[in-house]
Amino acid sequence: MARVHTDPEQLEAVLVTGGLASGKTSVAIEIGELLEQARIPFAVVDLDWLCWAWSPSLAADGVHTLMCDNLRALLPNLREQGIRRLVLARAVLSTSGMAQLQESVAPTPLRVVRLTATEEHAVARLRARDSGQRLAAHLARRAAFADLVTAAAADTPVVDTSDRAAADVAAEIVASLGWARAGQ
Repeated sequence: MARVHTDPEQLEAVLVTGGLASGKTSVAIEIGELLEQARIPFAVVDLDWLCWAWSPSLAADGVHTLMCDNLRALLPNLREQGIRRLVLARAVLSTSGMAQLQESVAPTPLRVVRLTATEEHAVARLRARDSGQRLAAHLARRAAFADLVTAAAADTPVVDTSDRAAADVAAEIVASLGWARAGQ
């Protein structure tokens, strides 16, 4: 991944996306740890928590729209607190969903990094974290889900998390974003 220099006063965001059990949340947390150690003002937001809801009115893309609306409402608060680096984690499943997410953080630049994992690693991670019907559902749709994420983030950097510690993947991403310098 090519390194890019950033304006330390501007809020910038990265979306860590990927298929089921690719390590999105774990890597996002580790990015936050690295930014905190470097004393770079940051926030980590697992976008799933901004839209974990059910209502008949949330049919079709309603959940994704709810997430984008909630993120849009959150950004002024983060800016007011001096946040300069925003780490987002979520599997975005369509190019229109990706465009909607980018629009919801505008004018904040949003970079996207897609995580992948071998089938063996993803299945092992799913078996370690899920059980019962949730595990069965995740195993059944894992490959199709990964294909949707790949199509939605086709032209973005890809990092394989198989056999890698989340901290190592996070360090690679932080360095590639140019966010590794203290005081940013």
